[in-house]
Amino acid sequence: MEKKKYTFTGVLIAILKSIGYIFIWLLVSSLVLTFVDVLLALKYQSSTYESIAKISASYGAHTIIISDILTILIFCLIYKIKKVGISERCQIKTRSFGAYIKVILLGIIGQFAVQYLIAVLIPVMPQGWIDALQANNDSIISASETMNIIATVIVAPILEEIMCRGLVQGALRKAMPDWVSVLLSALIFGSLHTAWNDISQINFIGIIYAFSFGLLLGFVAVKFDSILPAILCHMAFNATSLALVGELSGFALILLNLSVPILVVLIIRTAKHIEPKKEEYDDYDEDED
Repeated sequence: MEKKKYTFTGVLIAILKSIGYIFIWLLVSSLVLTFVDVLLALKYQSSTYESIAKISASYGAHTIIISDILTILIFCLIYKIKKVGISERCQIKTRSFGAYIKVILLGIIGQFAVQYLIAVLIPVMPQGWIDALQANNDSIISASETMNIIATVIVAPILEEIMCRGLVQGALRKAMPDWVSVLLSALIFGSLHTAWNDISQINFIGIIYAFSFGLLLGFVAVKFDSILPAILCHMAFNATSLALVGELSGFALILLNLSVPILVVLIIRTAKHIEPKKEEYDDYDEDED
């Protein structure tokens, strides 16, 4: 196998592309959030700013769904104009059924492992970090259950994997070693999981939480050379998170304490996973131009 050659120019271009992708994503999210806030302010003109802020938080899931779908459509349009399909650009390829089972298990056990990691670290964390985490969790719980599931388990994983593992990590992999691209995309993924407008409310625990999971998702995307397994892993991770709201007991508590060694075993087995030949499970591409 020919060894890849990395150049400063290539790295710089990849970083600039990544910044551009994230900028568009954040811009769309900000515009949608502003639009929702303006509509609420017009509807509840007699209410205080604090009251409107609480109402806006209850529509957080709706905002995520609208902004994420709109972002996906914008990038589909961009790559249609460039005459490159979004599925091709983001490496959305089908994989074997066994691969899907592995990544779903990785997502479920990964959630337990990250919860365990946070539980171990919380006693040594500043109280401000814990307060910011609680504020973030309260804003999530305030949304309706149905909209929360749609936003968290379905829409967000699709958009975030297209952005962070498809566009960003995909661009970085062309310019640097895979492990570096995974690390950088995980850092970006973690950083995006908090609000930076108020230093006292930065959810540092959420950043650690998302960064840890971002490393796993990056590994999955590289291993299977496709973001489709990463999307399924992400969905399983988020679905498990919603299912674990509240106190853990019984089997869930046992699984929490065993999650780290189980996750290590699953990662090793996944690293050894060999896909069947393409024609065995993905022969529909043969007729494409």
